[in-house]
Amino acid sequence: MVTHHTMLGAKLIALIVLAGACAPEGAPPTQNNTVEAAKTPSASKTKPRVQFLIGLGDIGGRRSPSINAKNEDGSVRSMAFDQKKAEAQRAKAIEAGHRDGTSHQLRDDEGQPLPVFWKPWAPCVAARKLDVSVEDATAALTSARAGQPYDAKLVTGGWLYAPPEWYGDGLQGFTEEMIYEVKPATSYNGHRAVNYQIKRSRQGDLEAFTSQFIDHTKCLILDDEILTNPTIRSALSDVVQITGGGETGFTAEEQELLIEALGGK
Repeated sequence: MVTHHTMLGAKLIALIVLAGACAPEGAPPTQNNTVEAAKTPSASKTKPRVQFLIGLGDIGGRRSPSINAKNEDGSVRSMAFDQKKAEAQRAKAIEAGHRDGTSHQLRDDEGQPLPVFWKPWAPCVAARKLDVSVEDATAALTSARAGQPYDAKLVTGGWLYAPPEWYGDGLQGFTEEMIYEVKPATSYNGHRAVNYQIKRSRQGDLEAFTSQFIDHTKCLILDDEILTNPTIRSALSDVVQITGGGETGFTAEEQELLIEALGGK
């Protein structure tokens, strides 16, 4: 993943290369340069369509951040993320009846839930990663979620961290609710892009959040599926531009889908 930055007046515009937005059926995905489903914590009564979480392990940065988890007495404990151990726990849960392709919340050795979640890649992204058709990736994920026979090799995903200082009861997290003025744009190299602004009331929060996770990935989750995992190169605050990867950037369909997703429509 590549994240570029440039100054425009007094505003910092982050140019984020998207890993591959899901296009409607028939549209090609963008090329990349670089028991019950668990619920990601959110203060919103209505589950948000879009969330921004920190990537771990294979979909994280050069290293995974320390995981902070709140104890019952309100204190915080820190630990390292062990992907091998996490994958073994998820596999055991699937054997016990948890449906593959659905969100899975990690637990510690005492069985206490951690703010770490496995979620699947969106089928169009999985298709590109696995070099299969979008139809095959979609069918596998749909069947897995329904508890029907499926090809497990086509259901892929990654681990995500919802920092407890930003996500949880009474906290807003980072969702489409902080975004406004989502619109089509043109990148510095003339390709299709998407611009959006951050509400003034959340700009300080986003800057603090992204400053905390420099060189880690900020994953865009749409409807509980991972769309992209760009690396945070510097703090983001007010104006963000997302550009497609590859030589041609977004298709018109991909650009439209991303605008719809970020606009919360």
